[in-house]
Amino acid sequence: MVSPWVLLVIVAREFLVSGLRMVVASEGTVIAASKLGKWKTATTMVAICGLLFLTVIPTGAIQEGLGFLFSALMWVAVALTAWSGIDYFIKSWTVIAKGE
Repeated sequence: MVSPWVLLVIVAREFLVSGLRMVVASEGTVIAASKLGKWKTATTMVAICGLLFLTVIPTGAIQEGLGFLFSALMWVAVALTAWSGIDYFIKSWTVIAKGE
């Protein structure tokens, strides 16, 4: 349903941000979830649920239209995934640089 690289981007971001949070937490700093990260999560969940929903509806114009919609939403989710991951690293840069 989605390209393997989409999955790779989403999963890699989750591991990187989780690791970042652990490193920063060891320095006594907590990184709260940002609104951007929450939008990323919501968009990803809606896109995944929508793409799964497509497997149970009959083929036709409705399925094609929804397929386009949910595929586009997955692209938005990937963009938000990358953007929010970069945002977390930028916000944590002072803590990371201080530890060197």
